[in-house]
Amino acid sequence: MGRSNRAGELLIRMRAGETVPLQDTNPYVREACAMKEVILTAPELQKGFPRIFPHAASPVWADVGCYFGETIAEMAGNVPGFNFLGVDIRYKRVVKSGRRARRLGLSNLCIVLCDAEMFLETLPPGVLAGISVFFPDPWPRAKHRKHRFVNRDFLSLAASRCRPGGLFWFKTDQQEYFDEVEETAAECGFHPDRVPPAILGGRDYDSVFQRLFNQEPGGVFQAVWKAGELKS
Repeated sequence: MGRSNRAGELLIRMRAGETVPLQDTNPYVREACAMKEVILTAPELQKGFPRIFPHAASPVWADVGCYFGETIAEMAGNVPGFNFLGVDIRYKRVVKSGRRARRLGLSNLCIVLCDAEMFLETLPPGVLAGISVFFPDPWPRAKHRKHRFVNRDFLSLAASRCRPGGLFWFKTDQQEYFDEVEETAAECGFHPDRVPPAILGGRDYDSVFQRLFNQEPGGVFQAVWKAGELKS
């Protein structure tokens, strides 16, 4: 999830009433624009949070890189006492996630079209009960690792947006990536905690990627870390 978020910028302009040139190569653009009650832009999240949810005082969990919404929808359905934010930058992914939320009647789930760091920067400090990042693009070549978004900047932001005791749940099929995140998470104030998190019912929510990687020789690497006190 890079900092250039052309898709999100386009949706912001469309919802502001601007006339923008649209190409027919992406059939999900207009549908995303129309799904205002479930798909949000970063400015809409910033302006409306936490009133975007019917039960605004409930704890909030964010799933960054929610893909087609399978995992975040399962969480929202199983833990109705929480509010959930799914985050992605692809129109197809957010639209399919939004459709799933509508179909299942999940009023405690909203989808944000936004990149990872912008999403965290948009939220006030100390508001998240937890964040999950499952199977982000690993960029396994050494020269490409600078593109990994779960880096020191992201983890520092994540720690500041979590409430004291808030959780960060990470999964990958790449052991080198996992080891790197584990080391950096500790440096950013996270401490090891229970896997899977008790506050989500103690279930190991999988995904299409996890089911795939569990069949591979390397398998899946995952951990849950707990945030400490808020950083100024």
